[in-house]
Amino acid sequence: MLRTAAAAFTAAALLAAPIQADPSPSDSAPTPPLTRSQQWRAVAVSALDAYELAPAPASSQAMIFSNALLATGRLYGWGDSQIPSLISAIMALRNPDGGWGVSIPWDAFQDGTTNPASTTYTVTLAGHVGPALLEAWKHGALTDPEPLQAITRLLVSGTTRLTNSTGQCLTYSRSANDAAYCVHNVSAGAADYLTQASAAGFGRTGLQQLVVDITRREVTAYRSDWAGWPYIDGQTVEQDPDHGAYTARSLYFLTYPVGRAGVYSGLSGAATDDQGRRAHLQLVSTPGGPGSQGLADPSTTLWCEMGDQWLAEAAAYVTASAGDAGRLSQAAAAAAANSIACQGT
Repeated sequence: MLRTAAAAFTAAALLAAPIQADPSPSDSAPTPPLTRSQQWRAVAVSALDAYELAPAPASSQAMIFSNALLATGRLYGWGDSQIPSLISAIMALRNPDGGWGVSIPWDAFQDGTTNPASTTYTVTLAGHVGPALLEAWKHGALTDPEPLQAITRLLVSGTTRLTNSTGQCLTYSRSANDAAYCVHNVSAGAADYLTQASAAGFGRTGLQQLVVDITRREVTAYRSDWAGWPYIDGQTVEQDPDHGAYTARSLYFLTYPVGRAGVYSGLSGAATDDQGRRAHLQLVSTPGGPGSQGLADPSTTLWCEMGDQWLAEAAAYVTASAGDAGRLSQAAAAAAANSIACQGT
């Protein structure tokens, strides 16, 4: 449902304003340009409005509703009237093991093995539902700790680990069909999420050592000639920009210099496809750090400044995504995060 009440309020306020004589050219003041933060907010609002008009998704609902929850909370506050229904929609999608997945049978690696619809996926826990519910918890919109406790349990104790001399990797899902695959963005994202969950009180015995071991393996897999990672461990080609951005942003918090190199690389290059455009969208909100403060304005971040060149691209991406709830919800959540990260500039 679109926010017609807000639109009506704006219209009423304009109608109630006193009518003034047209100012003379000398009296009129130029309209100040939108700030960087306001431009990103406009992209986010456009994406969320378009999402609310899109057909209901047939799959990946947990990811889509999680992004919609993040976008709504970030744009309109965590007390917004739509927050409870979005949390309820996410909770209604839980699998029997207490986790979340894509809600349809899926052969994730096109290897002839199809996971049932009830399969719990690592990235759905750590990259989609977990971050959304954790942010809702921090802002008081989620008051039941159980789902966050369950996510930590499933990641630390309930997901297969692939171990070698360089460290550990969490597998792609809890299905035996996927037990042979170490996917770098998925494992790095899990370690990043677990660090944040632990800081919020959702720790578990063995969590810290798992994070150390995943970080060791990801640093070893890092390729300095790419400033990135392969998608699956052992591959000799770099993963796509979208998944590469998620990996880099995750490592940014786990091993800063390596993650920073990946973030810089992801924001530097022009996008040749939608995966590159999504990479730009998700990296602008990366926090500052040593060597990552703004060059023109040290009060902001280098990433906010570098994101300026991708604002028009982001707006065009939203327009081109009409009717696609997944793309629109992801764009809305990312652009809203960019608006917050770049506030004041």
